[in-house]
Amino acid sequence: MEGIIQQGTPPPNQWRRRSATREDGDPAAATENGRGKQSATEEDEAQLRQKPVINMIIGRPEGGDSANTKKTWARQLYVGTVYGQEEGSKKTCREPITFTDKDLPTGETPHRDALVIAMDVNGVVVRRILVDTGSSANMLYLETFTKMALSREQLNPVKTPLAGFTGDSVEAEGSITLPVEIGSYPDVQKLDMKFIVVDLTCSHNAILGRPGLEDLGALISIEHLCLKFRTPSGIGTVRCDRRVARDCYLQACRGMGKREMQVHEITERTLKKAMIPRPDPAVELEEIEIDPRQPERRVRIGVSLPEEIREGIIKVLRENQLVFAWGPEDMPGVDQSIIAHRLTIHPDHRPVIQKKRYLANDRREFVKKEVNTLLGAGHIREVKYTEWLANVVLVPKPPAWRMCMDYTDLNKACPKDPFPLPLIDQLVDETAGSTLLSFMDAFRGYHQIFMHKADEEKTAFLTPDGVYCYRVMPFGLKNTGATYTRMVSRLFQDLLGKSMAAYVDDMLVKSREETNHAGDLADCFQVMLKYNFRLNPKKCAFAVQGGKFLGYMVTKKGIKPNLEKVQAIIDMQPPSTVKDLQRLTGRLAPSAAS
Repeated sequence: MEGIIQQGTPPPNQWRRRSATREDGDPAAATENGRGKQSATEEDEAQLRQKPVINMIIGRPEGGDSANTKKTWARQLYVGTVYGQEEGSKKTCREPITFTDKDLPTGETPHRDALVIAMDVNGVVVRRILVDTGSSANMLYLETFTKMALSREQLNPVKTPLAGFTGDSVEAEGSITLPVEIGSYPDVQKLDMKFIVVDLTCSHNAILGRPGLEDLGALISIEHLCLKFRTPSGIGTVRCDRRVARDCYLQACRGMGKREMQVHEITERTLKKAMIPRPDPAVELEEIEIDPRQPERRVRIGVSLPEEIREGIIKVLRENQLVFAWGPEDMPGVDQSIIAHRLTIHPDHRPVIQKKRYLANDRREFVKKEVNTLLGAGHIREVKYTEWLANVVLVPKPPAWRMCMDYTDLNKACPKDPFPLPLIDQLVDETAGSTLLSFMDAFRGYHQIFMHKADEEKTAFLTPDGVYCYRVMPFGLKNTGATYTRMVSRLFQDLLGKSMAAYVDDMLVKSREETNHAGDLADCFQVMLKYNFRLNPKKCAFAVQGGKFLGYMVTKKGIKPNLEKVQAIIDMQPPSTVKDLQRLTGRLAPSAAS
């Protein structure tokens, strides 16, 4: 017996139970197992362990909406059961479900269609329901949920997110149990079915997953494109609407063309990863005119300032109004004797001309408009016979996009510029305790730095209307951040660490005393005017008493936590059990260690 256990073979009494419960009653199968041969189920399981598995939709609340209940649900198969069946239980004899050639769909074969059906849900006939055995939940899309005149108040909360084919998780809106009627009279099945509601756009209205198929006791045949189930009056059949199935497929394919291409994903992820929270004032602001001849040109300053301080700030802003750029035409660019971006290409790298990529209609129109704007501002020029050529990449920047270039090949040929970025902790510590702050943002900061004349044509990019190259430093090039930081350090070297702080293109003027702030602003503006550096008035705020700087709340009283960052901890329920306390300490341990 010990040898049999080590081989993983069920004991003899289990063979007898298994052979006794077989519907075919074949004693030869029991004898074959009795000679020590593994069952087909065990062989299949062994093969599955060696093969990769592609998960579809996973993460349902059934079986538990917490880690402990999921573990208990998973162990039920092995506790007090034999091959998943409780001892002493007997299967009832039910009417068999069969598929014959009479069930085959009309039309060409093989058809390659999905099984898309219709059924009555909560008194409404819902079409375009995809039958998906790979889904661990019955899903109802929010748009369909709303059209059925259901409200969010009827939803029950769902803690477990859903994961799809790519592994991305989606938070569910909630779950709801609705009455369902499926089949054709008189072979109709009625039951209550639980759906998970998700806010996603899809060509289908709902998904009938494994839970729904099990509740129906249904069997499906993709070859026959139908679903069969038992009803009190006989076997019910639901057939696929092939026209609807192909229409859903075509809609899904058209939607794929409107999404970002996979090649753009690395660029977008890199930009998001390097993104630093922008400075933002934490007080109310008022708008003031700085040019009486053009009253629409306004800038923002803090409210509740002493009258003398307020008048001094307004006077400095009006005297230095040329420091603001209201459009590309107001941006002459930083003097090239101070800074210019150069490309140091390794001689062993051969030039690369990228193959033209497809752009959707709306994106092509955006590129054309952006190119015309850059041409009018003199930031780009047309080029011929270029050795390097890159494609346009549109990066989401609400409410539209930002046009960048895929300089992947060009960047590989350039070494890294080791010029260091400022230390965020040091900048925040030096800023804390200031009485007044002025947050400033450059107007298209990268475009204020010119490219070196010999390197302009290496930045060539392909558009639907032609080939152009940059005369100014573009987004997406390697070492642009280092070049910009070097420029800021050169321009404001006498002010940084004293009355100014800057992190790449985020700058602020700080004053320990309110009476000194107008003078500190004037000193900063004089440097900007001298070297043709321009600010974006829509993103500037002057003479405020505190705000968000590099992810921290900086005020006269010191550094405070950003409420947006700690709101989850504030809303957290205090631990009520030992298990909750262990979870809390486990979550805090990594942050404490770092």
